[in-house]
Amino acid sequence: MKEIASDLSGIARLTIRCHADLHAEGTDQNALTGRISGRDAVTLTRKEDTLILVCLDDAWLRIPRQVTLEIERVGGDAYLQNLPALKLLGRVGGDLAAQGFEMLSVQHIGGDCLLRDITSVLTVGSIGGDLLVDQVGLDCLVESVGGDAEFQSIGGELTALAGGDITLRQVKMSAKNITLKAGGDVELYLPEAVDAALELTSRGQDIAIDFADQKQAYEQAFVQITRGSGAARIQVVAGGDILVRDHDWQFRNMDRKFEPFERDWNRVFSDLVPERILAGLESDKIDKIARLAADRAEEAIRRANERVQAAMRRIEVELSESAADFSPPAEPTPPTPPTPPTPPTPPTPPTPPSPPTPPAPAASNLSAAGSTPNKSAEAEKNLVLQMLKERKISVEEAERLLDALDISE
Repeated sequence: MKEIASDLSGIARLTIRCHADLHAEGTDQNALTGRISGRDAVTLTRKEDTLILVCLDDAWLRIPRQVTLEIERVGGDAYLQNLPALKLLGRVGGDLAAQGFEMLSVQHIGGDCLLRDITSVLTVGSIGGDLLVDQVGLDCLVESVGGDAEFQSIGGELTALAGGDITLRQVKMSAKNITLKAGGDVELYLPEAVDAALELTSRGQDIAIDFADQKQAYEQAFVQITRGSGAARIQVVAGGDILVRDHDWQFRNMDRKFEPFERDWNRVFSDLVPERILAGLESDKIDKIARLAADRAEEAIRRANERVQAAMRRIEVELSESAADFSPPAEPTPPTPPTPPTPPTPPTPPTPPSPPTPPAPAASNLSAAGSTPNKSAEAEKNLVLQMLKERKISVEEAERLLDALDISE
């Protein structure tokens, strides 16, 4: 496991691209510190006031809270906490668990999604699995959820579309509009004496109203109910049943959902001391090391390309020479048809079968040892180069593999 550290003085924006799992939390220090599973699986590139971090393996990072943060991509799961300056979260291939943000915009999550403690606005694009949202200060907009969706304590307007069930728990109604569309059932747990106009549509034609002062079951597709002055508007469309209740319900405890992520975080960072990592490691030295590593990688790629091109040229020469060697035996055979009267005199007719046989092994040896292995060796070299470009192997490993392939030829 590799430890990283970078002073972020003069850095206003941090962009992260992680191809595996990402664990990140905010820190008051002005340095980016953390650990990466692979030793050669991270690159840091500085462009003016922006630092770009690329991780090829699992990463655990502490990020300064004052730096504007964009996470463009996470290939695996992501656990993020206390990152108030996170403005954009792009694509997460696996699950996402995030808590402690001023505002958050999530584009696409391939798996399940857990979100809580968003101070202002939450915007979610698409979720492949289930969604659980707890405590959003202002508006919450969710475009698409493949599974079930559950919301608690939304401070502003709520709009959500889910393929499964939707559950909403509100201790107070501060929003003017709530719009929910679900492929399955919808359950609303509202505050007592709620002041709202409800428009409920159930394709299952089963709507249950369970208020403290009103209980009614409707076996019909549409019901409209006004409570108080109808200050808020709640629109629900459900593919299944609808339940509305204003008493005897409890919030769901979210702590258990985050415990596995927190245990993993504490396990990895139990012995990581940022001051120890940063001791004697200045930002200019880090930049110099990064530049040297990039230069070495480019040089190794250039040398490897030259080797591959030279090998291809050798193959072409060998093939052309072998074709030239096989052309003479083909020419003596045509003169033999014009001299049918003298077959016994020249011993050459019997010998043509024998001369072709010596070249034949040479040809077979050339085709077997020159063409097929060279083609496979070429494919293997291209694979080595591709792995090097993708940072799956180090420069030294790439050179050793290429040298081994040259020897095997």
